[in-house]
Amino acid sequence: MIDYQSHLTKGYQYRKIIVNFHPPTLDEKYKHKLPGDIFVTDENIYELFERTKFLMSIESRTLLEAASLGIPVIAIPSNKLFIDNPMPSYGKGKIWDSAKNSSEVNLLINKFEKIQNNNTKIIEEISKNYKGMFFYNPTEKSIIRAFDLN
Repeated sequence: MIDYQSHLTKGYQYRKIIVNFHPPTLDEKYKHKLPGDIFVTDENIYELFERTKFLMSIESRTLLEAASLGIPVIAIPSNKLFIDNPMPSYGKGKIWDSAKNSSEVNLLINKFEKIQNNNTKIIEEISKNYKGMFFYNPTEKSIIRAFDLN
């Protein structure tokens, strides 16, 4: 997970990137491969969501959770044989998209920044629809329906 914050410093855009490894990942195995200006945290993802401007992840359900909260996401395909991107076609290009390399990531970040600055209504609408499509309020009725307990 990447917590992305953009700052303008002396005419240059600075992006603070924070990596949160998936809990079973041995972060010590990968930490040394990250550039020095990338920070690693074990902070709870829901606390990170509160200040995240964009999120990038490799085929994780976290993508769907973040987009449902109105955070634009970038799906990075893994090198696995099968791709497990949880994002629906609805909303692609507006609140989420996928990128295979750093130049595609930069293009998407710029595109999503423009949408965040000029058309927040579309992000709000899609995230609201995602909540209805993928998340349920755990009422007795919805639990009975989810587990076919009639």
